[in-house]
Amino acid sequence: AKEAATLYIGNLPEDVEEDDVRSVFLACGAVDEVSLPSDQKTGRRRGFGFVTMGSRQDAEEAAKLLVGAEISGRRIRIDLKSLPSPPPAAAGVHAGAKGKGKKGLALASAYAPPLLRRKWIKTPTDAERRAHVAGVRAKALE
Repeated sequence: AKEAATLYIGNLPEDVEEDDVRSVFLACGAVDEVSLPSDQKTGRRRGFGFVTMGSRQDAEEAAKLLVGAEISGRRIRIDLKSLPSPPPAAAGVHAGAKGKGKKGLALASAYAPPLLRRKWIKTPTDAERRAHVAGVRAKALE
């Protein structure tokens, strides 16, 4: 559950060192790891990093206390990694219900032929399109 105690730290200066970041976060609890990614080509810091605290409580406290904190003259941004969501109660009930506003699409329908999957998408008639355009124009004239 170490990922649950991981903080994203943004807006870091390029010249910041891991010890600088560690010293800021030690005031909020035990710091297990500090990671500051570097660009592979240039070797320069990428301006963000990750701090893994000793516990989820330490990470939450750090996220609250260090809002607006500065490292090397720059105000840092802190985001706490969210806890993983529990698996769905019934496997496959809501799978494949991405987009198009249709919720609860059964998993089996994701494998149906395209025309059957798209049956619930209603194409407006010409009369409905004209009525919509007239309504938009009326609102624009108000």
